[in-house]
Amino acid sequence: MLDGWPRLQAPLDVLALAALLAALCGVAFAPRPRWWAAAATAFALILAVEDQSRWQPWFYQYVAMLAALAVARDSGDTLAAWRVVLAGLYLWSGVQKINVTFMTRLFPWLVEPVAGVLPAGLQQILFAGWMVVPMMEIAVAVGLVVPRLRNAAVVGAIATHLVVLGLLGPLAHGTNAVIWPWNAAMAVLAALLFWNAGNASALDTLVPRRVGAHAAALLLFGIMPALSFAGRWDAYLSGELYSGNLKVGALSITETVTARLPDAARRHVVSRGTGANALDLWEWSMGELSVPSYPEDRVFRAVARDVCRLADNPGDVVLVVFGRPGLLTGQREITRSDCGALR
Repeated sequence: MLDGWPRLQAPLDVLALAALLAALCGVAFAPRPRWWAAAATAFALILAVEDQSRWQPWFYQYVAMLAALAVARDSGDTLAAWRVVLAGLYLWSGVQKINVTFMTRLFPWLVEPVAGVLPAGLQQILFAGWMVVPMMEIAVAVGLVVPRLRNAAVVGAIATHLVVLGLLGPLAHGTNAVIWPWNAAMAVLAALLFWNAGNASALDTLVPRRVGAHAAALLLFGIMPALSFAGRWDAYLSGELYSGNLKVGALSITETVTARLPDAARRHVVSRGTGANALDLWEWSMGELSVPSYPEDRVFRAVARDVCRLADNPGDVVLVVFGRPGLLTGQREITRSDCGALR
């Protein structure tokens, strides 16, 4: 994340991870977990600065909740902050899916296991119902805030996560297994934080009593995601996973560079038969790290600069970035940068 930040070398990297896990155990079992939560937050932030690939949506959510537990003045402030985190995630996840790319590409792929066993007529009806997904998530967010709708919203949230687990789980797509426990955790958190929580009014959730954890959660999960539409806030911090609204990065590389790549990267290279090969950064990240690549220009450029060390000439490696698709057109702006332009 920061130029010049010293990387943790072995065995310090393992010790940092072990310290994080120990602190999380303290959070889980200590009767007064505040200091354990502060320690867990500190170690998580060290690891986050080390590698932006760790800035996955679930990591961001969990660290924010740990930080709220560490700094909140009382349990009421903690609960209010955690409720805002969940409601904000549902809200922006739904808003981000209202685009033509989700409608025409991502949603048909998502429901493919179901559509494949339906007659053609029912398939078309299923595909036409794509808007149910974002509207359901937005309705859950609103329902979690309004006391009279809370229990119904919890049921809706649990049903949503069960459907997602069914579609992405081992009996269907069987892909991106790292989000399976996140979906399960979200369903449990929705029930724990909102079921029969009628004593907390909508104002208690939306209006912080003081500057603190609750106010910070409102800023980070309620307001800042709106800046993602202007490219001023990261996509993964704005509920954009599986929205169809993400940038995509790939490398065009020569045979010489391909031969010099480590095996973990080379197995994802696709020959285009024109003297240049393609390396999809999403595929590479999923294959080596089991998480999607972080979809921001600065990360794509950092990866490309690293691969450029294997090049003999500036044109041997070209970073190709497909920008966010237009909400109504789905068209992407494409930029290309060789090693000379990446310095």
